[in-house]
Amino acid sequence: MYTRKVVYLGVLGGMAFILMGTFSIPILPGAPYLRFEPGEIPGIIAACMMGPWAGVLVNAIKDILYFFLRAVSIFGPMGDFIASASFAFLVGLVYQKFKTPGGFLAGSIIATVGRVVIMIPGNLIILGMQFGMTPMEVMDIMLPAIIPFNLIKSIINAIGAFVIIKLLLERVPSLIRTPN
Repeated sequence: MYTRKVVYLGVLGGMAFILMGTFSIPILPGAPYLRFEPGEIPGIIAACMMGPWAGVLVNAIKDILYFFLRAVSIFGPMGDFIASASFAFLVGLVYQKFKTPGGFLAGSIIATVGRVVIMIPGNLIILGMQFGMTPMEVMDIMLPAIIPFNLIKSIINAIGAFVIIKLLLERVPSLIRTPN
């Protein structure tokens, strides 16, 4: 079973990288630099099916690949990892305790709030290091751009992961339900 889990994690990490690298669209007209991509969906799936740390690992694979193959600096993949890994971890943590649609919903709500809270200091640090922005400059874009972006991205990715998990559990339960 260990080999199967490693393979699943690698495949999900590769899928996450491909999704991140090929499908990216701006979702806030006033902040086109903040782009939605569904690359964290495989991480959420891994967190729910194999445990929260599996979701973190899938996101690490995705962002390491993105850093080496596509990124122009470390800051984008680093910020994405903090946001995506924390989201997947929190959803997976709750879902592992309550393996129901309600558990997934509760985990998604907790993870959305967690992501927003984590990314406030995360963006203060990353944007300060990357662009030399002062904390006040970062706070000026927090409410009109960064917080809504994290809320919207969380909701869309949670819905996408929920639909895929539901379909997988209905069609191939033995494929997905691997031991931790």
